[in-house]
Amino acid sequence: MLSSRCSFAAPSASATTLVPCPNPAPSGFPSLGGAAGFAAFALDASGTGQNVNFSNDTVNGDAAVASAAAVRNQAPSTIHGDVYLDSAGEFSGPGKVSGSLFANQDLADARNDALAASAQAAGLSANFSYADITSNTTINGLSGLNVISVNGNINVTNASLTLTGPADAFFVVNVAGSIALGGAGGIQVGGEVPTSQLIINMTGSGNLINKHVGNVVQGTLLGPNVGGLPGGALGSLLLGRNFGLMSGVHVTYEGCNSQPGPINT
Repeated sequence: MLSSRCSFAAPSASATTLVPCPNPAPSGFPSLGGAAGFAAFALDASGTGQNVNFSNDTVNGDAAVASAAAVRNQAPSTIHGDVYLDSAGEFSGPGKVSGSLFANQDLADARNDALAASAQAAGLSANFSYADITSNTTINGLSGLNVISVNGNINVTNASLTLTGPADAFFVVNVAGSIALGGAGGIQVGGEVPTSQLIINMTGSGNLINKHVGNVVQGTLLGPNVGGLPGGALGSLLLGRNFGLMSGVHVTYEGCNSQPGPINT
């Protein structure tokens, strides 16, 4: 159900720029399929009706709300793009949307693509493994697929996890626990690696992501079964359990996609 309080601009083309990936993805690197191209996607992995709350936030790109998920777009939050709403999803609140609302969409395939990507990522064999990451950590990847397994938590303050390497290095970071980032720093790429070649996949159920406004998380964050209160700068964000974006968060589409997703306009 769409609240009449939501502010929409006149219908326009999608604000998301769909561009080819800069480098061919290696075998094993998960594809987001129909979910690619969204800056924020409320997945509702559990199917029980989960909420995502935007407070004083900016989403630079398109947003999607899957079946049974609910997004509350509070003022003065702004989505600089279009909103795609599944027939059984909810989108409400006085926040602004600069693009258009496309209601009664069939987002089932896109949702399943995102969940499949998360499951595929979780099943990859790691070539870098950590119990926890609690301080500045740089991982020098090689050309092709690099898989990092964090069996516990990423919990750093004024420090970063940096994935660096040549331009054709791709990274998947599987995190079994929670992510907590304080102060400056965050999770980011270095060297010649584009942000679109990083997937951070939170594999646990009931775990959280908490980050402060001074942090940055680049790449695409998959959290089908987690909740949390992230702030600061975020790349593409595919959301699962109850999430509230901290005031001042900026979500910007950082992926790449060669074709639009399966949207019924």
